[in-house]
Amino acid sequence: MTDEHRQLLKSRLKANRWNLYHLADQAGITQNYLSRMIRNKVDASQPIKIALALHASEMTNFPYYPSDFDLTNTTTEN
Repeated sequence: MTDEHRQLLKSRLKANRWNLYHLADQAGITQNYLSRMIRNKVDASQPIKIALALHASEMTNFPYYPSDFDLTNTTTEN
Protein backbone atom coordinates (compact mmCIF):
# COMPACT_ATOMS: atom_id res chain seq x y z
CA MET A 1 0.00 0.00 0.00
CA THR A 2 1.40 3.38 -0.95
CA ASP A 3 1.70 6.25 1.52
CA GLU A 4 -1.07 8.07 -0.32
CA HIS A 5 -3.38 5.05 -0.22
CA ARG A 6 -2.65 4.56 3.49
CA GLN A 7 -3.48 8.21 4.19
CA LEU A 8 -6.72 7.91 2.21
CA LEU A 9 -7.73 4.89 4.29
CA LYS A 10 -7.02 6.77 7.51
CA SER A 11 -8.91 9.86 6.30
CA ARG A 12 -11.92 7.83 5.20
CA LEU A 13 -12.01 6.02 8.52
CA LYS A 14 -11.69 9.28 10.44
CA ALA A 15 -14.51 10.90 8.44
CA ASN A 16 -16.77 8.13 9.70
CA ARG A 17 -15.46 8.34 13.29
CA TRP A 18 -13.29 5.22 13.03
CA ASN A 19 -9.55 4.63 13.13
CA LEU A 20 -7.04 1.86 12.41
CA TYR A 21 -7.56 0.37 15.85
CA HIS A 22 -11.26 -0.17 15.09
CA LEU A 23 -10.49 -1.66 11.67
CA ALA A 24 -7.93 -4.05 13.14
CA ASP A 25 -10.32 -5.05 15.92
CA GLN A 26 -13.12 -5.79 13.44
CA ALA A 27 -10.75 -7.90 11.33
CA GLY A 28 -9.52 -9.82 14.38
CA ILE A 29 -5.91 -8.63 14.28
CA THR A 30 -3.84 -6.24 16.35
CA GLN A 31 -3.36 -2.61 15.42
CA ASN A 32 0.39 -3.26 15.32
CA TYR A 33 -0.05 -6.05 12.78
CA LEU A 34 -2.34 -3.88 10.63
CA SER A 35 0.17 -1.05 10.75
CA ARG A 36 2.95 -3.39 9.64
CA MET A 37 0.75 -4.65 6.80
CA ILE A 38 -0.15 -1.25 5.40
CA ARG A 39 3.47 -0.14 5.62
CA ASN A 40 4.51 -3.16 3.50
CA LYS A 41 6.50 -4.78 6.31
CA VAL A 42 4.53 -8.03 6.48
CA ASP A 43 2.19 -9.90 4.15
CA ALA A 44 -1.05 -11.23 5.64
CA SER A 45 -3.03 -14.31 4.74
CA GLN A 46 -5.84 -14.06 2.22
CA PRO A 47 -8.59 -14.49 4.88
CA ILE A 48 -7.20 -11.48 6.79
CA LYS A 49 -7.08 -9.39 3.61
CA ILE A 50 -10.67 -10.36 2.85
CA ALA A 51 -11.77 -9.40 6.37
CA LEU A 52 -9.93 -6.07 6.15
CA ALA A 53 -11.46 -5.27 2.77
CA LEU A 54 -14.95 -6.14 4.00
CA HIS A 55 -14.69 -4.09 7.18
CA ALA A 56 -12.85 -1.16 5.55
CA SER A 57 -15.62 -0.99 2.95
CA GLU A 58 -18.33 -1.06 5.61
CA MET A 59 -16.60 1.49 7.82
CA THR A 60 -15.71 3.98 5.07
CA ASN A 61 -18.56 3.52 2.58
CA PHE A 62 -15.84 3.16 -0.06
CA PRO A 63 -15.08 -0.09 -1.90
CA TYR A 64 -11.94 -1.86 -0.70
CA TYR A 65 -10.68 -5.16 -2.10
CA PRO A 66 -8.33 -7.80 -0.67
CA SER A 67 -5.72 -6.74 -3.23
CA ASP A 68 -5.67 -3.27 -1.64
CA PHE A 69 -3.93 -4.90 1.31
CA ASP A 70 -1.36 -6.84 -0.72
CA LEU A 71 2.26 -6.40 0.22
CA THR A 72 3.19 -5.62 -3.36
CA ASN A 73 0.27 -3.30 -4.16
CA THR A 74 1.80 0.03 -5.13
CA THR A 75 -1.08 1.45 -7.17
CA THR A 76 -3.09 4.34 -5.82
CA GLU A 77 -6.82 4.26 -6.36
CA ASN A 78 -8.82 7.37 -5.63
